[in-house]
Amino acid sequence: MEGTEGKVSLLIEAYGKFLAAGIIGAVEVEGLKSKPIILEPVSLLFLSPSLNQLLIGTVNEAVKSFSFNQTEGWKETHLLDSLQEYVTYMF
Repeated sequence: MEGTEGKVSLLIEAYGKFLAAGIIGAVEVEGLKSKPIILEPVSLLFLSPSLNQLLIGTVNEAVKSFSFNQTEGWKETHLLDSLQEYVTYMF
């Protein structure tokens, strides 16, 4: 896939798009091309329909949140910046 070099270990569908994540970070896949969402290595990827947020757990133990807009794409929301707990699983 053009724009992505590295191991992909997670693949989900969000808002009609495929998202791939792993050591490469997280990317939005369209056809054979990809566009980065975050460049840090990712261990968890979860779409929360109730929050309308994409939650990403990094290998550096951070949890980042993103919202999707058709014209702007994925934007970090900093929704969980005050979270002080260790997160090992999202469901």
